[in-house]
Amino acid sequence: MKIFKIFTFFSLLFVIAFSSIIATPNNANSIEFFTINTETDELFKINPEHNQLIKIGSLNHNTLNTELIFFQNQLIVLNGDIDNSNAELLIIDPKVGKTINSTKLFYNEMPVVHVEGVIVQNNSLLISFSTDTSKGSGMIGNLSIDGKISSVVEFENYDFDGLAIGNISEAIYGIDSQPEENLVKLYEITLENFSIKEVSTLPYETYRANDLYFFQDTVYILDHYHMKIHKFLLDNNDISLIKSYDLNGSFWGLASTSNFCDIIDSDRDGVIDEWDQCPETISGSWINHVGCPSTGLYTEDQMNQMVNTILTWGDLNGDNKINLIEAINALRLVSGVTQPSIKIEKSDK
Repeated sequence: MKIFKIFTFFSLLFVIAFSSIIATPNNANSIEFFTINTETDELFKINPEHNQLIKIGSLNHNTLNTELIFFQNQLIVLNGDIDNSNAELLIIDPKVGKTINSTKLFYNEMPVVHVEGVIVQNNSLLISFSTDTSKGSGMIGNLSIDGKISSVVEFENYDFDGLAIGNISEAIYGIDSQPEENLVKLYEITLENFSIKEVSTLPYETYRANDLYFFQDTVYILDHYHMKIHKFLLDNNDISLIKSYDLNGSFWGLASTSNFCDIIDSDRDGVIDEWDQCPETISGSWINHVGCPSTGLYTEDQMNQMVNTILTWGDLNGDNKINLIEAINALRLVSGVTQPSIKIEKSDK
């Protein structure tokens, strides 16, 4: 009976694990984004493949021409061109959609007006932007959380409306809407030698892109003008439409929810906020299992005594080690199975 129970238990674990493995591919072919409706100043979660658009909450902040990205487990919103004044860096709580903090953006002590793309590269934020004096030229630089921009590269006659990292090559891609040519152009950008290579083009009147995101072998392009997300297959220089999804609202910015971890440890003491009974732990402090200062640490003598107890209990041959046979015997004692299972052959009768 005991053997049957143990067999049933492990069989159930196998079924659960196997079910999880089966479910994974379905989720792998789907992607969710955070995006902002700049008409209502609200944060939404969108799953294009399943036609799901879920409101998270109000930002309590005016928004226009936003770009979104996760950085250091924070949802960063770059908010540009508000009343033709400073663009802003907003930190948003993705659970409720509220603005936690806002910082004005500057480059060389000049206010940044437009922010048109953002990616994370080498553990830093990289943005495309422009100032009052740089209209018509695309500028790409590193952005710090305090709003300062440095290491800027300027691409004359290019004005990137969105940036993305390619999934396969990990190259930087930029998209540039050019109404005077009635084209939307996709470029591959190399910052090291300031080079730009045109990858493909789309008709401007059909696809007015304001952001893009690479996922597996596809590219999602956000089109605020037509209120759609377009899904494309990119094969070398050939880009072909797979499907368009209606959004029913003017949305700006895409940030994949796959980069969002809602298990947060604000004071970094090893206990997540949900279980932490003592927030704001001082760095370097000893804490217990609920995140509070620990007063009952084991002494070295106590630790040695515990090790000796384990060896006395499991070390059958006295070599101060626990080998495989001794570990199996210990498992048998714990489970109550003291004899090996007996295989019963099925009768032919």
